[in-house]
Amino acid sequence: MGIIIINQGWTDNLGDVAIGKTLKKELKDFHPIELQFAPIVAKPAQTAASKIFELVKLDFRYRKWIKKQLNGISEPISAAIIGGGELLATNMNFNSAMKIWIEQLHKRKIPVFLWGIGGGYTNPIYRMRYKSALKKADEICVRDAYSKQVVEKCYARTPLIYPDIVFLYGKEKKTHDKNSKGKKVCCNVLSYDYYKNAGGGKSKEEYFDEWKEILDSYTDSNTIILFSSTTIEDRKTTEEFSKKYTWKKSCVSFPDTVDEYWSQLEDVDCVISGRMHAMILAMQQECICVPYTWRDKLEVFKQEYCDSDMNLEKVRNNCELGFTVLEEKLYERTSQNYHCDCLLQ
Repeated sequence: MGIIIINQGWTDNLGDVAIGKTLKKELKDFHPIELQFAPIVAKPAQTAASKIFELVKLDFRYRKWIKKQLNGISEPISAAIIGGGELLATNMNFNSAMKIWIEQLHKRKIPVFLWGIGGGYTNPIYRMRYKSALKKADEICVRDAYSKQVVEKCYARTPLIYPDIVFLYGKEKKTHDKNSKGKKVCCNVLSYDYYKNAGGGKSKEEYFDEWKEILDSYTDSNTIILFSSTTIEDRKTTEEFSKKYTWKKSCVSFPDTVDEYWSQLEDVDCVISGRMHAMILAMQQECICVPYTWRDKLEVFKQEYCDSDMNLEKVRNNCELGFTVLEEKLYERTSQNYHCDCLLQ
């Protein structure tokens, strides 16, 4: 019997792709089938009433799509893993997907493991829907202490906690000694539209000035600045920022794959980013990481990993311990289902 892995690994966000690759690699012994978590996008809505209406329509669309995905699997499924990433977010798409995925899996009596997820405080409607969904999950594992607090306080569950899955992405990859040609800083300016849509209050001028101040504090006239991005969404803002100011030594280069980004980091000393997984990958290439702390999750990440003397080997060992726990639970479920099948024959 197999398992299904449900995540966002099909998007242009290289962090989500890295999550999908790592989950599949760590759970390869279970021959996982991969399914996309949230491919349907809701129409923009302005008023509270229209948002609720769009949410109901989105539930209908997801229910139809998810049923089709599950009905298309011919082999018996012993468990489903949903994760990782910030799936408990103030995001209509994720909220609907989480609710309907767990609803449909629960109806089929397929155990659900939410693994390596994160999230913050959200509005009452989303919170009610997440709580209803998480109540049916067999196990929940979060990636940081802040998400653990949110799950305990808002959803009345006590989750396991292990480091983010992506810390294992580069464990079998070679790292290179940094060259001695001079300091190199990689700057990934978060999409301004994304920032504003998520509640950011600064004008674009203020936003760029803040990024410029951060970049100036980690560079000098001899620093090589690489303007890069781990999402297509960030490319426009990053390129616009790169052209707004005068830089003595700079270049713009956007990777299309996780491996291309990994290669970019080989001679980078410092990464400044608003994307958490861009920095988790960079830490594995021995880069100093400077988060743009505009959200709670990035402030928590900064405190846990950037401001402390992080031991990568210890973090990876803890992450692997989490997968050991997950594998034990999956083997238990697989053996239970096999025993039931034998009794029915």
